[in-house]
Amino acid sequence: MPTHAVTLHGGPWHGRVVAVQEGRDHFHIIGPLNYPPKFVEQDPDEPGQIQTREGTYSVVRYSPDDFEWDGWVTHD
Repeated sequence: MPTHAVTLHGGPWHGRVVAVQEGRDHFHIIGPLNYPPKFVEQDPDEPGQIQTREGTYSVVRYSPDDFEWDGWVTHD
């Protein structure tokens, strides 16, 4: 599938340039909800679970090469 480069505005990926599939009007990212308070002290043989959240970047109207941060929300 063909892709094109877009610039991201706002949010955790602000300023990045990423490739998206042609025709896509948004995409999702996954990030940690909270970091474990004692991450470095955690036993490596007993991995903890990190809760995640989903965020969305959407195309800027009339500017298909720019995507804006919608927040930690999902459109789907």
